[in-house]
Amino acid sequence: MNSNLIQVLRYKLQKRVRKLNSIDNNRYELYHYALIQFWNFLHSNAIFKGILEEIDKKNQQHIETADSIINRIDEVVFFENENTEAATAYFVIKKCVGTNKLDIEFNIGCSLFGDFDNKNALSNFQENIVEPFYEFIDEKIDDEKLLLSLLVKYKRRSEWFYRNQLYSLWEHETSHGEKNLALDLYGFLFEQGIEFSIEPSSISGEADLISIQNDKEPLIADAKIFNPESSKNKAYIIRGINQIYRYTLDFNETFGYLIVYNTSKTDLLLNFGMQEQSIPFISLNVLVPDKLDIFFKKV
Repeated sequence: MNSNLIQVLRYKLQKRVRKLNSIDNNRYELYHYALIQFWNFLHSNAIFKGILEEIDKKNQQHIETADSIINRIDEVVFFENENTEAATAYFVIKKCVGTNKLDIEFNIGCSLFGDFDNKNALSNFQENIVEPFYEFIDEKIDDEKLLLSLLVKYKRRSEWFYRNQLYSLWEHETSHGEKNLALDLYGFLFEQGIEFSIEPSSISGEADLISIQNDKEPLIADAKIFNPESSKNKAYIIRGINQIYRYTLDFNETFGYLIVYNTSKTDLLLNFGMQEQSIPFISLNVLVPDKLDIFFKKV
């Protein structure tokens, strides 16, 4: 993900959170409309929208807790972890912006976690609902940037120090070379402390590598060989990108990665127009996978 893009998104996100923080406690109607603007801003960006869709689809079990907060059930709510807190906050905000009750956030803040002081109502709502939600989104972006940095590190490690070993790994058993190279990738990520799970089957129906580290956060990543002499050509890479795209849809993930090993003497040149640290990328849901051919230079 582009560093400048991340900085711009983070600035815009912080700006809207600061706007909510700056509204006077007595102006609950302004706060309500500012929260709607904040919500619409998140949905206007493909990256933020993808994160929100992921929260929604994976955390339906927390809607009841959100309802109890909105309905002002007089009980203190405790969360087992920050992800649960953020997911509950998401559903609270979603329901608040979907109503025409201008004082809903104020009323929630009045009774939130047993604090009935009207002077702190909007501050309570901001601190206990908006802030955990905002921090989750901010950290989610950083998590993906960390993973991308590790993939860049793996690329350099492979090209600088393990080029011959990896080529031999493929050449020794070309029929399984792709999976052997993928195993090297997954082993590297595991050594770097990345927890992930790899699904046991692919769209083609062939067995894939399996790791049972964290089945709640699947790593959408796949390895492909580029070797036109053995039918692993441009069309094969395009199918790989399409497969990653479908995986992100199937598993409700915002980001997916395709790692290409060039075992031929032919250069593979990509012209996506967007890249981070020499890694080209495509924004999720921006283009149709069957149109990917336009992003390849002559190979």
